[in-house]
Amino acid sequence: MPTQSNNTRLKRRLWRDVHGRDLGVPVPCHWCRCLIGFAQATVDHVRPRSEGGEDELLNVVIACAECNQLRNRWNQTGLW
Repeated sequence: MPTQSNNTRLKRRLWRDVHGRDLGVPVPCHWCRCLIGFAQATVDHVRPRSEGGEDELLNVVIACAECNQLRNRWNQTGLW
């Protein structure tokens, strides 16, 4: 599991590489499309780390906390 600083670095890289945006410009959540700022954004793994997913740009997306938590609960029950 990455440390908080690794997660923050990953989020910054994802924000800039995928969205090509300054950290101050809101971006849409990958799942629900609501606009979120950098401080509210989370890094969500499309394929969870628990299932072998890695911290690579092809496997991570910017998501709002609500969608990230919802996906986590659904992944645990096998419903996603």
